[in-house]
Amino acid sequence: MLRFCAVLYLMLLVACTPAVPATPTALLPIGDVQIITPQTGSILYSPTLYISGTAVNVPASGFILRAISADDAVIAEITIVPDGENWSVELTHTRPTEPTEITLYALPVGDVVGDYDVVSIVLSLEDERPEGTFGMILAPFENDEMGGDVIPVYGTASGLFENTLIVVLEQPDGTLIQEQVITVNNPGIIDEVPWTAEIPTDDYTGAAVIRAYYQDANTGEKITIASVKVMLVFAAG
Repeated sequence: MLRFCAVLYLMLLVACTPAVPATPTALLPIGDVQIITPQTGSILYSPTLYISGTAVNVPASGFILRAISADDAVIAEITIVPDGENWSVELTHTRPTEPTEITLYALPVGDVVGDYDVVSIVLSLEDERPEGTFGMILAPFENDEMGGDVIPVYGTASGLFENTLIVVLEQPDGTLIQEQVITVNNPGIIDEVPWTAEIPTDDYTGAAVIRAYYQDANTGEKITIASVKVMLVFAAG
């Protein structure tokens, strides 16, 4: 439940944070920098903070990557000069003694207003992590009524073999309607990270189940980590 609340809180926090308007004479960031890993909503148990992303048309001086705690303390900072469009780094920092919200900023170098990208995560301890492989479906909710050609599904997962997750839409008796194989972006494996899927409905209407599962690497057994019942009330026409 704590993980669920933390994920929703981080998503709402980022969505509701207003952008700082630039003054007419302010220098704006040049180029574009995106933080791809980790994603907003991730709970990181790994001992190192691995961060990666893309950078296009940034100045020769590069950009600043800064990690700030909830009390506005800078816990790590580094200037990155990308060699090409892809970049990655492992930041050295002090591990928290309890789960702590961290905000990652990709910032321009110099007297420039604004930022390139912002990601909110939670740093936790490996001792706080549930055992094994686990996850949840955050949306849709249980008994939601839905319709259309495609059902968007959002969730989290941790510990998947080869970071592979299968999300299926099926009838209550288990008859398959559609499925999607997802590669979860989780270099740390043990971290809990968001995933998304879009499952075609194939014009099916009625009661249905959305189920997320993985296959055991040794036995091939299909192990469900989360499922929700939904009602498909209409199809696009």
